[in-house]
Amino acid sequence: MGPAAAPAPATPLAEAVFRASGLEVTAPEALSAEELLLYAVGAKQKGDLEAAAVLFEAAGARAPATSAWLYRRALADCLVGLRRDREAVAIYEDLVAQGEHPSDAQLHGNLAFARYRLGETVAARSAAREALALEPGNAAATKTLGLVELREGHRERGAQYLRSALEADPRLFEAQAALAKLEADAGRTEDALERYRSLLKLAPEARAADLHRRWRDLFYPSARPTEAELKLRINELEARLEKERTERKEQERP
Repeated sequence: MGPAAAPAPATPLAEAVFRASGLEVTAPEALSAEELLLYAVGAKQKGDLEAAAVLFEAAGARAPATSAWLYRRALADCLVGLRRDREAVAIYEDLVAQGEHPSDAQLHGNLAFARYRLGETVAARSAAREALALEPGNAAATKTLGLVELREGHRERGAQYLRSALEADPRLFEAQAALAKLEADAGRTEDALERYRSLLKLAPEARAADLHRRWRDLFYPSARPTEAELKLRINELEARLEKERTERKEQERP
């Protein structure tokens, strides 16, 4: 008797269900759109956007035509989170063209940010303004307008948009990172450091590595320290800045 055959590899859908729930479903292809939606939401809540995207796409393929757009919209949102911006833009644009929820400010805001990351600043500005027309003060759209202005060289106008966005939602870490770079470029290292440190306290743990990468790229573009080395450098910088503050206070005393 020969060796047992290796088990067949799991399908992407079966793997996504397992990552979402920890359950091995023998026939995931037989699951209904509603069942797949529950798994997709669970994966997204766990921060597993790759699994969520697979599940939302599969659910949309099984859903009635009248509700399929809901699953496609959720899929596009996941794709933005995965930085698969070209795919997300295609879905958002198709939904808008079909007249599916044209008054959805969040959809236009996500479209604007995806367009911005693709370098399409004219289209990004247009989508952001559409989002703001639908929902004045929308923080995400305001953030994207600020990033567009910065990319086009309008530093002060861009900074104003970013500050307005952060007044509404301080967790917009792209806006915080952009302002930190402006502060660092202006020699305001202490302000930039404080912005990053406060943001790390606000941001989910999953974003800490990304924020450290941004800090490294901003202040140590050639040294490329590890995350542990970077934390040590940040602590050393904080200690030096605190020492300088203390010395200034001593000098200011009569």
